[in-house]
Amino acid sequence: MENLVSDQQDVSLADQNPIIALCEYHLDLNAQRLFASINGKEVARRVLLLFPPSLKDEITLITSYLHAVGATVLTGDMSGAWSQYISNNSVTDEHGRKQDPSGVILYHPSIFNYWEFPSFLHTLANGHINHFQLGIDQSLLDHPEAANAYKSVRLFPTGDLVLLTDDLLQQKPAQALSVIDAFIKTMTPKPRGARNERLVFRPGMLAFVSKLMDVSDQQDVRVKLYLRIISLIESERKDGVIPGSRSASFVSLPAEDAPAYAGLWEADERKATDWLVNWFAGWCVLQRERFGRFTVVSGRSGEAWAKKYQHINAWTPEKYVSRRKTR
Repeated sequence: MENLVSDQQDVSLADQNPIIALCEYHLDLNAQRLFASINGKEVARRVLLLFPPSLKDEITLITSYLHAVGATVLTGDMSGAWSQYISNNSVTDEHGRKQDPSGVILYHPSIFNYWEFPSFLHTLANGHINHFQLGIDQSLLDHPEAANAYKSVRLFPTGDLVLLTDDLLQQKPAQALSVIDAFIKTMTPKPRGARNERLVFRPGMLAFVSKLMDVSDQQDVRVKLYLRIISLIESERKDGVIPGSRSASFVSLPAEDAPAYAGLWEADERKATDWLVNWFAGWCVLQRERFGRFTVVSGRSGEAWAKKYQHINAWTPEKYVSRRKTR
């Protein structure tokens, strides 16, 4: 009922206010979409507008629209506005108890350095902040149909990307197997179209894990790990899923697409793991329209990675398995 009343109010406002009609037609803004959340309850009408200060006319017009639909708006320099929004955006329930921050963040397409925003991960994890890109995406201008298209695009929807590093597979195969089993257990009951979760591996993953079979004892956990990976790939292949495709559960770049990684693990295991995490952090940014949570599971401490990249979790295998059980 709360959403229905809010939707009706937004429709009537659009009929009365030319700014609303203008922005919804030309800027692809829609209050119902902006403030809707995944669980159906509207997020708070508190908006952080992250646009280059030079775009004064756009900022003024968008701010006027947001005010017209009953939102409070925060703008300013990137670091100061962000910190203020995160620290002052907690809300209280009817009993006065503080709840997670709630609201909307609008990014200009030129702003995508999410890894630099302090506590960015918290805005993805709490489920009460909607993220949108708003504007003309210059990277699409070589596509005629996208030229001059001012669009609002939902970012960071429900969905997980989980990187398993080489050191975990090679040095802690039992823990790696527990991670994969936990992933399979929570993914399998879902219809294939709803499985927006992927395990990510190093480039050329199959050739790498096949070396795990080079043991004499077929009961060795490394053999079990290899067979578990192969069985999942084969089960999906039977369902018509192409290994490595957008709908596959396992993601691994072809080795030839990452020549810098070739031989790196054999030369320097620590350097290779850092390279893989750095690649993953950047690749996750490119996947921001399809996935909303990004996690590295490694055999070593990920504290430095989590500090460097504010948009990713860095978990031990034990923590990953524990979190999957509570979902």
